[in-house]
Amino acid sequence: MIHRSKLAAIALFGMVAIAPLAGSAWAIETGSATARAENSAQNAETAKPSELMKTSEEVFGALRDVRSARMAIFNGDIDQASSLVANASKGFDAADARITALGIRNPKDDADNVTYVPFQMAMGVAEDFVPSEDTAAPLQQANEHLAKGDQKQAAEVLKSADIDVTVTAAMAPIDQSVAKTKDAAALIRDGKYYEANLVLKDIEDSIVVEAYAIDAIPSQGGAGS
Repeated sequence: MIHRSKLAAIALFGMVAIAPLAGSAWAIETGSATARAENSAQNAETAKPSELMKTSEEVFGALRDVRSARMAIFNGDIDQASSLVANASKGFDAADARITALGIRNPKDDADNVTYVPFQMAMGVAEDFVPSEDTAAPLQQANEHLAKGDQKQAAEVLKSADIDVTVTAAMAPIDQSVAKTKDAAALIRDGKYYEANLVLKDIEDSIVVEAYAIDAIPSQGGAGS
């Protein structure tokens, strides 16, 4: 692991994918702002051999609904907020049901006994990378592999050319997200809209961004380990 940082809620709301590293000559991105949880469960059950990391579109959609629910509360549209929170709860529950395939534990922090689920991933070269004539061909080859959805092969091409690759993932703590979404739903039913908004904000604030060296990506399925 290279670093951890918080992902600002306002950035999440407008984000289609994590921005590639500064100075990157290319990047691969996963996660769709228009994908719905009910349409993604079958596709996300198993990773394709070409994938570096499995991401959950259910979590992506749930987080979008959480943000929209906060806006609905702000605008006084309580019925809409309640519906969005219910959708978010379904998304988190769906991801939790597949935690044995998606879960990641922080391998560098024994005290962090939390299981995270990645919902977006970006792959890019290091910030200090300077393109040259020698790197033009492998970069082109990598882009061709990425165009076919083969992230692993693209990474291998760059690694063989001594081009450092970093994988960045945005992740949500799934147990906390499941529980807090249900708490927010109960608060809305009780008419405690201000408190519900704060709980939903906690869900957004709990998102972390991890960056890994290409040869140090943690294994998934870490729940209960």
